[in-house]
Amino acid sequence: MYSIYKYAEFFELLSPQILACNFKETPRDMIFTEIIDSDYEIFKQRPYYLVEADGVILINIGFPQYNLLKTVMLGMWDSDTDLLVTAYTEEKARYKNLTWATLAKETDDTEALNKLVWLLIPDIIWAKQINNIK
Repeated sequence: MYSIYKYAEFFELLSPQILACNFKETPRDMIFTEIIDSDYEIFKQRPYYLVEADGVILINIGFPQYNLLKTVMLGMWDSDTDLLVTAYTEEKARYKNLTWATLAKETDDTEALNKLVWLLIPDIIWAKQINNIK
């Protein structure tokens, strides 16, 4: 079975389920078999990636807003899952058309942070549920 942990020298452990590494310096074979070569260049620009085999979130240190992303994800990780589900559900109508592309165009910092949190909630919940964390 595949495990990202055999590549531990390439990432920093931020929490048991949140890891960080520079995607541009990541060995090709670490990036799982489902990523085909044409997607590898796109992968290296992503802000984060869900490692389904291990139930972890891998954050890209090379992402321009890495520190913000790391802070928000770790803060959300420490939040109660029920609170995250409630927040996501309550804002669903407001942010139903939100994408990463529209987030990048946001000029209001507070609203950008709110939108970032909303986009991340499903992936944080996924990682918590797969690891049986409430």
